[in-house]
Amino acid sequence: MTNWEELDTDEVIEKLGETSKLDSELFEYLSDYADYEVRAIIAKRLDTPKEILIKLSKDEDYEVRAIIAKRLDIPKEILIKLSKDEDDE
Repeated sequence: MTNWEELDTDEVIEKLGETSKLDSELFEYLSDYADYEVRAIIAKRLDTPKEILIKLSKDEDYEVRAIIAKRLDIPKEILIKLSKDEDDE
């Protein structure tokens, strides 16, 4: 098994592309990953647990929040909040 904590960002992104199933602990770890690109990949994955999607809907990065807003499996109240979201940059 891969020790994800030892991988650099590029390796994590590559590994995510090769990995079809992640466990809940790994989703939790990657949803807090420093690089927004990793969090964006997690936001796009169809197998991401709902609680992680809700967490990512509050992400500091606009792109991650925008990905969540485009999903059809997000609770209505989250979508309403995200529809008022603006890029702070």
